Amino acid sequence: MLLSDREDFYQNGDPLNQRHNDRALASDLQSIGRIPRLLSLTWTILGGLLVAFTFPAIWYVSFAIFLPALTSLILSMRVKARIDDGTLVVRSYFRTSSINLKDVNFFGVDDYVGLWTLGKSSFLIGLAQLDVTVNSGSRSKGLPATLTRTRVTKSLVENLNIVCEAERATPPHSTASESNTE
Repeated sequence: MLLSDREDFYQNGDPLNQRHNDRALASDLQSIGRIPRLLSLTWTILGGLLVAFTFPAIWYVSFAIFLPALTSLILSMRVKARIDDGTLVVRSYFRTSSINLKDVNFFGVDDYVGLWTLGKSSFLIGLAQLDVTVNSGSRSKGLPATLTRTRVTKSLVENLNIVCEAERATPPHSTASESNTE
């Protein structure tokens, strides 16, 4: 992916991004997916070394470790986040979540608990994920695909909450039929 393609993915000519022109938010959104890619790459390298050193003897066991690692590395390239037309779009390994920023009550920081921490809390190793509370309900929803360092997640939460407030303060767009009736 070229640099200009990456900029298009995150900027995308979206009026929201142009209105806020926040490089910190764009940088934080770009950092989502780096940790899964790094962990997948490490796992793939270790699996590759295992295959290289044990190939003649127990190759089937080595490939049982290497192939899932390689699959994880390939799938981790999909993990990204962007703001597009007033919507936070988060792509994970297998699905894409879209959250309308006008519907968000607030974003928060949540400890990551998932595949990369073997189901344990990630508080001690400094990994966190976004936590979203939508206006329609008081329950919050964690977004494990937003796994990144705690410091980056806190910065992302602050910036996203500012963007959400600005989105809620913006009046809805008028349509052509409304302007003809005046």
